Amino acid sequence: MISKKRLFVNNIEKLKIKPGFAFTIEPRIINSKNPKIPLASYHAIALFHEDGKKELLTGFNDVFKLVGMNYMLGK
Repeated sequence: MISKKRLFVNNIEKLKIKPGFAFTIEPRIINSKNPKIPLASYHAIALFHEDGKKELLTGFNDVFKLVGMNYMLGK
């Protein structure tokens, strides 16, 4: 069901974000200068509360540290 309802953001998408709405952000990160570093793909959740508050749910730094992916932590 989810795969049939999935939308991809592009320059013609007309979906409007409203209070009470949430969606996932699914970046696929590669290092084109070092092909030995594997593709990284993870999800973050953008949440728009009914009261208008916006929240980005991430929290992957501990996982990246645990598995030795310090290059994902930024500079």
